[in-house]
Amino acid sequence: MQFTCSIAFVIMVLVVNSQLRFLSRQEMGFDKEAVLFIATPFMESSSRIDVLKERLLQKSYIAGVSQSDALVSSNSYNTSGINLVVDTAKMEIDIQTKNIDSSFVAVNTLELVAGENMNNQVDHVLVNEALVRELGLENPEEVLGLMFNYNGQNRVIKGVVKDFHALNLRSKISPLVMFYMPEYSPIINVKLEKGTDISVAKSEMDQLFKGVYPLESSEFNFLDETVAEFYKDDQMLRNVMGFASGLAILISCLGLFGLSSFTIAQRTKEIGIRKVLGATIAQVLVMISKEYVWLIGISFVMASGIAWFFSSEFLNTYAFKIGMPYELFALSGLFILSICLLIVGLHAYNATQANPSEVLKDE
Repeated sequence: MQFTCSIAFVIMVLVVNSQLRFLSRQEMGFDKEAVLFIATPFMESSSRIDVLKERLLQKSYIAGVSQSDALVSSNSYNTSGINLVVDTAKMEIDIQTKNIDSSFVAVNTLELVAGENMNNQVDHVLVNEALVRELGLENPEEVLGLMFNYNGQNRVIKGVVKDFHALNLRSKISPLVMFYMPEYSPIINVKLEKGTDISVAKSEMDQLFKGVYPLESSEFNFLDETVAEFYKDDQMLRNVMGFASGLAILISCLGLFGLSSFTIAQRTKEIGIRKVLGATIAQVLVMISKEYVWLIGISFVMASGIAWFFSSEFLNTYAFKIGMPYELFALSGLFILSICLLIVGLHAYNATQANPSEVLKDE
């Protein structure tokens, strides 16, 4: 049971770690480096926000400033439904919504694959490629000019952006419509020029924010750090499981140490006789170790089933995930087997070094 738990824990730690490594390498569809953001007071007057944006843009190290209701990617989102007419067919689709301005595309390095930017006009919207597919269309150009009503205002699709992960990688990329609604856009996003001293820039930007909002204590935060926080719970899970697996391996090794000591002590006479009959040290080691190999083999089969079930449950929480890494199962089994054989082998080797005549005389 101890070895079953040890192998299962090791497998699951390796699976979680592989998934987290996959997430860190996954392309998000936007550039999260050198992007900072801060939240202004909700429903703040546009004049003060405009003052802050103008002061930020005066800094030579700032490449662009954008305003939105949320970050380019976050754990929260707003949804709605819209009606579109495509080839005389009326279609109702569920959408994810985001409020942005025309600078949002450049600040977050989104790719415009069809049409043009919204130009800060209330009736202009941008959509993603997922919405094009949801409408059953293949060419993004086909949605340009389509109109729909949203919040009592007629809207027209002006451009299509390449799919990006507006949510964390647990969620699939859903149809997204981006509106220009500055009154509901409290987030200020800032893109820094390449080569900028980020710590100095952040300090100056915090001072600028304080100058416009002296009663606020907020500071600029980094987009890449916020994105990394998406999977903080899973990183904690990996660390806890890593500790548990280490503890399980330690307990298993202590148990095996005692068991092998007792077993080999009971077989010292047999070992002595075999040596007298010409058995080599290697043959004696194989004889003693093979029963432990069977023990680890049975534990491995049981552990693999348990680890497969829980690893599948974990991976299924992600829309974007690795395939089940069966090679890690084998690696975990070999790791535990190596530890087992090392402990048993050392005991067995010490037993083979005893003088057979002394052992048989004592018996």
